[in-house]
Amino acid sequence: MAKQFLIHTKGVVYPVKASTRNEAYAKFFLDIKQGKIPLKDVGQIIILKDGKDEYPFRTCPSLWLLGIIDTDTAILNIRTTIGGDDISALEMLAKTARQDRWIIGYVKRLEKGGK
Repeated sequence: MAKQFLIHTKGVVYPVKASTRNEAYAKFFLDIKQGKIPLKDVGQIIILKDGKDEYPFRTCPSLWLLGIIDTDTAILNIRTTIGGDDISALEMLAKTARQDRWIIGYVKRLEKGGK
């Protein structure tokens, strides 16, 4: 059963109907990919609220995994956020992308019309 989630980023709130938190994140990123949410409105961290708790989620790895931003932009985002050089930022991108790669399957299912 779908429920209402709210995703907060850069002072903007996006309502998302989904069955799970992961599905809500995937719907949010699909909306970015499809141009429904401007990339300029997306911060480094988004906060998903389900009425009971808050769940922060980093955006850079998912934006990169989904081809929304390129590698150079992802590295720059990481360097701006945590510092370091290009090599350490690339290593951090690879590590976080491995942790967040589940988003790819969720978004692909949504693109095909599934849940």
